[in-house]
Amino acid sequence: MASTSPAAVAPEAIVAPDSTPSTGDPTVDNDIGDLITAEEVVDDGASIAEVSDALLESSPMQTLTRRRVIRSCGGRLGTAPPNAPGANVGRVLDLGTGSGIWAMDFGDEHPEADVLGVDLSPSQPEFVTPNVKFEIDDVEEPWTYSIPFDYIHSRGMTSSISNWDDYLQQAYNHLSPGGYLELIEIDPKPSCDDDSLPEDSPLVKSVKMLEEAATIFGRPFVDIQNLKDKMVHTGFEDVHIQRFKWPTNGWPKDRHYKEIGIWNYENFAMNWEAFVMAPLTRAFGWSKEEVLIHVMEVRKDLGNRNIHAYFSLIWDQHEFT
Repeated sequence: MASTSPAAVAPEAIVAPDSTPSTGDPTVDNDIGDLITAEEVVDDGASIAEVSDALLESSPMQTLTRRRVIRSCGGRLGTAPPNAPGANVGRVLDLGTGSGIWAMDFGDEHPEADVLGVDLSPSQPEFVTPNVKFEIDDVEEPWTYSIPFDYIHSRGMTSSISNWDDYLQQAYNHLSPGGYLELIEIDPKPSCDDDSLPEDSPLVKSVKMLEEAATIFGRPFVDIQNLKDKMVHTGFEDVHIQRFKWPTNGWPKDRHYKEIGIWNYENFAMNWEAFVMAPLTRAFGWSKEEVLIHVMEVRKDLGNRNIHAYFSLIWDQHEFT
């Protein structure tokens, strides 16, 4: 489950651990403290397996996710050219818009754009700027848009899409010539470059069960490694993939990764129970008490600075020519 071979990672991508001794208390070792800033970008979008509406609408979770994303993509809403300052953007589609914050932020930054956010959940605000609209719709059903889009944004849709080939094909069919599709997904499998994450750790086991449950529910995690091949097969000719590391806690020495890791720990430690409760009880018949004990063990892994693990955030950018 966990990738532990340094040879699989470019040398310049390996994150050095902080040599400062751990206090043994993850709430102290991973204290956000003065790392909190006012920089915010995008919202949570869709989530792993089944997560409650309360979690999707959680302000702390959205704030932490925005901060991690802004650190990863250099202060922009995405890495595709439409996100560049001064970009003249036409029609924009935000798939799995969640609470709609990404769509609203993009609309604010690009008043010339017409932004449409689509989601199954009606959790978007009623009053927004005139260039932003929301629709309640199922993106797995045939799309009925009569006018193509210049930029399609999709984030956090793994385990929400049952057929990625159809999903990509519909996006391809509804892009204008010269338009962009941007996919942002988290590889749920934790990785490690120095063998400090055991294969039998509670964290690795938990993610493996989440993956199995998602398959049982008919919404398997997308194979991140094969996603590029799927897009090329769909017809996209210009595919760019970027990979960013999100450490599990504040173990890195580098401040950039330390900040992301601390925010990552706060997010996952706070929400892991919500991530796994429905999958473990419904797919495997666990009791609530068994899940709570398991979550406590996972949180210990997440907060252990001696475990130099990380999740990979994958950016896929494609131009339709």
